[in-house]
Amino acid sequence: MLTMACFNMDAYLQWIYMNYNPFIILIIFTVVLSLWSNFYYIHKIKSLTQKLNKEFFKNNEIKQNKITLSDFMPFKPYQSFYINQATSPITLDELIIEAKRTYKFTIYPYDDMLLDMHYLQIELVQESSSIIILIEFFSGYNVLFPQIEELFSIVFHASKMIQIWGELSSYRVEYLFYHNHNEDDTIKSHIVNIQPAFKRWYNSTFVHNANCGQLLDFSNTDGPLCSCSHRPYKCRNDEWSIEDAIAYTFYEILDDNKIYDPHRCLAITKLSIAIHEK
Repeated sequence: MLTMACFNMDAYLQWIYMNYNPFIILIIFTVVLSLWSNFYYIHKIKSLTQKLNKEFFKNNEIKQNKITLSDFMPFKPYQSFYINQATSPITLDELIIEAKRTYKFTIYPYDDMLLDMHYLQIELVQESSSIIILIEFFSGYNVLFPQIEELFSIVFHASKMIQIWGELSSYRVEYLFYHNHNEDDTIKSHIVNIQPAFKRWYNSTFVHNANCGQLLDFSNTDGPLCSCSHRPYKCRNDEWSIEDAIAYTFYEILDDNKIYDPHRCLAITKLSIAIHEK
């Protein structure tokens, strides 16, 4: 039977070869392949277009919502300083003096991975005003290094308080160390993560609506059944972004597109003041 099947197959192929020109078969095959390829790419482009449309409408909705928000306003006036290789040593000396007078600091890092540039923003939180220092990290030796290290040793001293947003492990702390500054000194610093404290404060201050499906007798935690528009996070483990925290608490917009925006530290400090007010 196997021999007969092979014979029948050979006869069938021979019949096709005799009745159809191989060139015509090749053309038909090429046309079919082209049609299939066009269908595949059209389907792929259609899927991509639908995805882009969804992103567009989502971003447009966010943009429309942001129109109703006011510009960010810090609680206190401030002055800012940009530290790079061209900074005057006199400026750093003055900032070191101010840092010695300051107990509370707020820090926030910036990473421009495209340009491989790294920055650290430091706020000196003082009684009537703040000083914002934006430090650009640069490789190689520079005469400013000893002064920058002295500034770091003051800011990250165990007697000082440092406010951050998020876990310290998410900060690329390797850029905080030049030559003499020790990573262990930073770990021993009194570092306070404002992010989880804000979440607890916000949930206890802005509770679920009476008709919310997530409303429980003894808990104000986030959950998937929550229908409250004033509580954007629907999972217990969700972490607030600084932008959302400012928007939902103060109805202000924090620009997240500016690398040199001095408002990052000021926003963390503003949220810290809000949650610690009685």
